[in-house]
Formats: sequence, C-alpha cells, structure tokens
Amino acid sequence: MIDHTGIGVSNVARSAAFYDAALGALGMRRVMQLAEHKGSDGVGYGVDYPVLGLTASTRTA
Repeated sequence: MIDHTGIGVSNVARSAAFYDAALGALGMRRVMQLAEHKGSDGVGYGVDYPVLGLTASTRTA
C-alpha cells in the first residue's frame, strides 16, 4: 500500500496551477504549502491531509 508520494518539479508555482485543476477534478485540494524560498518550495494535495506533494529545491551550493 502506498501512503503518499511526491513529484519533483522545476517550478512549483507553474506546476501547482496545473495540479490545482487536475486534482481538483478528483476532489483534492491544496492542504499544505511551504513558504517560498526558505530552502525548498512545496505544495501538498489531499482531501484532509497531504497524500501528494510537489517540491522544488531552491538551495544553491
């Protein structure tokens, strides 16, 4: 059984716009959002808690 999964993306804002519509049609919504540019940007989708996450690292070496 899979509990949750994540997808690495290069642009969280652009990807989130797509997933807002796609997952919204399945009854899911943003249930979590990390602060932008604080090490990593991220959005969590689900019904009551995140089951799918989008993340993009913003750290530079």
